[in-house]
Amino acid sequence: MLKLLFISLVSCLIIYIGKRVWKKGSTNFIAGYGKIFTPKDEKQLAKGIGLIIMLFGFETIIFPIALIWELKKKDPA
Repeated sequence: MLKLLFISLVSCLIIYIGKRVWKKGSTNFIAGYGKIFTPKDEKQLAKGIGLIIMLFGFETIIFPIALIWELKKKDPA
């Protein structure tokens, strides 16, 4: 149960980071050897990256809970 709590806290942190990327609206990428790439539509790119990070956080919460639920369903003792 302590593992599930830890996983949930880490997942909430991942979701929070994704939300901050989404709200910040700017992304800079290092494109190798000290060159920084700035895309044309930064806000849209930041929203996409933030959404992917948040979805990963939700996935990180859902799958361990579903696994524990399946294990308890198989062994009701």
